[in-house]
Amino acid sequence: MKKTLLSITVVMLLFAGCNDKDDTTPKAEKWYISKSIEKRGSGNADDTTTVTYNADNTVKEFSSGSGDDYQASGPVYEGGKIIRIQEKRSEQGTAGTRASFVYTGDQLTRINNFGYDGERNEWYDQSYDSLVYKNGKLSEFYEFEKTGYVLFFKLTWEGSNVKTVERSSKTPEDAGYTLHSIATNTYDNKDALHLLLNNNYIWLVNMTNFENLSANNLIKQEVHYQPSGILNDRTTITLTYNNAGLPEGIDTKWEYLQADPPLVENSQTLFIYSKR
Repeated sequence: MKKTLLSITVVMLLFAGCNDKDDTTPKAEKWYISKSIEKRGSGNADDTTTVTYNADNTVKEFSSGSGDDYQASGPVYEGGKIIRIQEKRSEQGTAGTRASFVYTGDQLTRINNFGYDGERNEWYDQSYDSLVYKNGKLSEFYEFEKTGYVLFFKLTWEGSNVKTVERSSKTPEDAGYTLHSIATNTYDNKDALHLLLNNNYIWLVNMTNFENLSANNLIKQEVHYQPSGILNDRTTITLTYNNAGLPEGIDTKWEYLQADPPLVENSQTLFIYSKR
């Protein structure tokens, strides 16, 4: 599981309240998360992320830091779909598109990824992803880099959850793909919190975190290296809720079992709400 531009747990636990009904009665205010406070490891400073919204209460931007350590990103919509993600950081001379999305009908079929060249002060075309579906669910994900190197992810589903993800790769000289690892996911029985955010935004922030396509919340992920089958790392997630049923926080534990000595990292994230 990768840590993205803004904490993945921040985006995952956005709460947008219940859907409005189509009537003429006054609309009651609803709770929206306005800030998250994350602490990772002992002695590390708190990382605060602020969430801002558009007039229609759709997410506008996630931002954290200030001055020389500022970063922000947010979705751009067109026709009810997210067509790109904008990003800006303090070290960048100009804001730009981090990723853009191509749809076939309502199905996302291609992702264009962009990087930033600080010396030339410009964004550049970095790679693209090709998506393959089976029975309406994502089954294969290919990342094509400019060098000719290809990452390949094969997904298997258990009901409405992504159960396993096989990670393989191929260089231009290889005849076929080499399998490197298999991630196995365990879920709770609650509706996934990322579903509170429309258009799969949480997944689009980091597309290789495929658990964010699932119907339930990930609570454990184990990664076995191949072909040895050795358990290399384990991630354990604990969600807590307040009396109103809102996500109060998340505790995450990363275990890197093959490090010498084995390494354990922890993070805690708390959420602050406001009404809109």
